[in-house]
Amino acid sequence: GKALASEVWTAGASGGQIKFDAADPIWTATGGAINSIKACVLFMSGTSAGLCHLLAFASLTSSAFNLSSGNTLTLQFNASGVFTAANA
Repeated sequence: GKALASEVWTAGASGGQIKFDAADPIWTATGGAINSIKACVLFMSGTSAGLCHLLAFASLTSSAFNLSSGNTLTLQFNASGVFTAANA
C-alpha cells in the first residue's frame, strides 16, 4: 500500500457534489519485482477494520502484470480529479 499525498476535497460543478483528488502515486520496484498487479483500491484508513472505508476501485488491466526491479509504476489520476460524488 501507499498513502496518498496532497488529498483535496472540493465542491463539485453543481450543488450536492463533492470532488476528491490527490497527487498521482508512484511505486518503485526496489530490491525485487512487484508481482501480480491488476487493480487499484483506494480506501480511507482507520484505527480498526470497521473504520476503514472504500473510496474507489479500478481494474488496471485484464491480466496481471509484474513490475521489474528498478522500474516505476505511476497511477495517473484524471485531471478533473479521482472521482465526484453527488447527492441525488
